[in-house]
This record gives sequence, structure tokens and C-alpha cells, in this order.
Amino acid sequence: MNAKEELLDNIRWVGKPLLWAHLQTEEKDFILYPSYTDAEYNAFLESIDFEYDEGFGEQMLFGEVGLDGAWLERHEYDGSERWKVMERPPCPRRP
Repeated sequence: MNAKEELLDNIRWVGKPLLWAHLQTEEKDFILYPSYTDAEYNAFLESIDFEYDEGFGEQMLFGEVGLDGAWLERHEYDGSERWKVMERPPCPRRP
């Protein structure tokens, strides 16, 4: 699996703007800070353009990605990795 393509596919699927990202492998951190520039965004995407094995076994890619009103968490279940969409619960409204 390509880390960049997988992340972009999940962001498109959720349909919310990317605010920040922090991904990790055992060897390296990949960080996109809030209020990023186009150059920082492109450098971040270039840095995560690598292949990894997301199948059964040890988790290879970790992290969280902040979106507008939601976030993605890297999740491993039963030996298989994927992004899990987390959404902020709605605030209660006054009657």
C-alpha cells in the first residue's frame, strides 16, 4: 500500500479539509503543522510517498490526521491496518 495515496483517498472519502497530520513509522515522524503553506503540504505528501505492508502482521504506520470537525486515527485490528474516522459529537443546543 502507498501511504500517500491511502491517506488522500481517506481524506477525499470523509470530504473534510485537512488541517494537520502526524504520521509515524518505527524510523521516522512525518508532520504537517496547522496553517501549512502549499510548499509544506507538497513536501509532506512527497515524504509519505512510500510503500508499506498494511496486511496481517505488525502495524507499520501510526498517526492521527486532523480534519475540520473530525480526525483520522491509524488503527490496527486483528493484524490489519486502516484509518478510522472519528467525529466530534454535536454540541447540545439550548431548548
